[in-house]
Amino acid sequence: MSNANSYLDRLIKNFAEAILDPILFVLAAIAFLVFLWGLVVFIWKADSDEARRTGTRHMLYGLIGLLIIASTWGIVNLIQQTVTTLGS
Repeated sequence: MSNANSYLDRLIKNFAEAILDPILFVLAAIAFLVFLWGLVVFIWKADSDEARRTGTRHMLYGLIGLLIIASTWGIVNLIQQTVTTLGS
């Protein structure tokens, strides 16, 4: 039984490191760029109400995206630790 738990631990760890972490990193970078673009639009076109609303929406979407990604990272780490603890 210990061998099966060890295999499952390694499988989950390798999956998270090889697939999930790079994907979440890229998505976090995109969300951050969306936030920055919204900030640039908000400041650059401060005289236009519509542009300020657009910039505000982009900043909000970027922050929501970062929050979702951080939560996903936390859930993945929780699952990894739970499986590792149960396998011990």
